[in-house]
Amino acid sequence: SHAGRTMDLQAEGVWWGAIPESQLSSLDPVSAEELERSRCEEWADKWADRRQELVFIGQGMDEDGIRAALDACLLDDTELERYMMKQEEETEKDWREISDGIDASE
Repeated sequence: SHAGRTMDLQAEGVWWGAIPESQLSSLDPVSAEELERSRCEEWADKWADRRQELVFIGQGMDEDGIRAALDACLLDDTELERYMMKQEEETEKDWREISDGIDASE
């Protein structure tokens, strides 16, 4: 039991949808089983298994206020589309920079 305010942040593993398909074929059996379970239970066409979860535990919390504050952080469809386009551009740029730094003669 813990009295007072606290916060806990934990990594819960990888997002399978972020791993290139070429690397998925070399998974160990346990990871391959976890990937298949995720595909059956948690997969979404657009986002694969990517998601975030927030849990609030307490008494007397203002649920409506918390929801309103979180909802105010959400992007609308236009903002999300701009974000996704920018991410694609930056990812392509990063991979070009990495590729340019590799000496093909090695």
